[in-house]
Amino acid sequence: YQRRVHGNFTSFSETLMPEALVAVIGSVLTVLSDVVQGEGGTIDKYIGDCIMAFWNAPAPDPDHAAHACRAATDCLMTLERMNPEWELLDYPHIGVKIGINTGPCFVGNLGSRDRFNYTAAGDTVNLASRLEGANKQFGTACLVSDSVRDAAGDQFLFRHVDTVVVKGREAATPIYELAVGSIDREAVDLLNQARAHYERAEFYRALAVLQELKAKDVQAQRLVKLCSACIASPPGPTWTAAVSLESK
Repeated sequence: YQRRVHGNFTSFSETLMPEALVAVIGSVLTVLSDVVQGEGGTIDKYIGDCIMAFWNAPAPDPDHAAHACRAATDCLMTLERMNPEWELLDYPHIGVKIGINTGPCFVGNLGSRDRFNYTAAGDTVNLASRLEGANKQFGTACLVSDSVRDAAGDQFLFRHVDTVVVKGREAATPIYELAVGSIDREAVDLLNQARAHYERAEFYRALAVLQELKAKDVQAQRLVKLCSACIASPPGPTWTAAVSLESK
């Protein structure tokens, strides 16, 4: 099980001396790491301004999917609370992108004979990393796989964002946004209903449902454009709703 978080430090780093940049990144990573560990996560490693973490190892955790989703939610809420304080210190506005997946993977010591790390590796981990990068493509903060949605249960709200084809994987993967903040259950249900119509090539029905959502909703606007494009240029009988994932 893997989870990845990063802040938008790239442009900000150009204005700081290395020592100051390390201090800023360190303070942000400390806050986020406390959240992850508070939900029972194991910090695997830090990759620049990224955190890689997993659940369900070394100790078993039957509710690992829920704990990871709760950590993701808490990270997003914590940043919303902390950003005004950090801005007083001339920090940039800190945002995160999170990818969560669950499934079989290798967990243990990996490396050379003389130097190794306790880590997680495998296709499950790779997909979590792809999901983290895909947030930019879909305008989301936290994307999870269908296996996470199924395992986490009804205590969280998940919006069906798309079905993607990941390079190196044969099967298409439904991906979901972990809904946080002002998004309510009705909005989630409406978007999921519209998405289901779209995937069945019922484009007019999807648009009818989308009219009930707020116009400023990013995912609703994206789905409106997809439906409108299909109505303007009807797809053939082999059409599929799955799209290629741009991130690597």
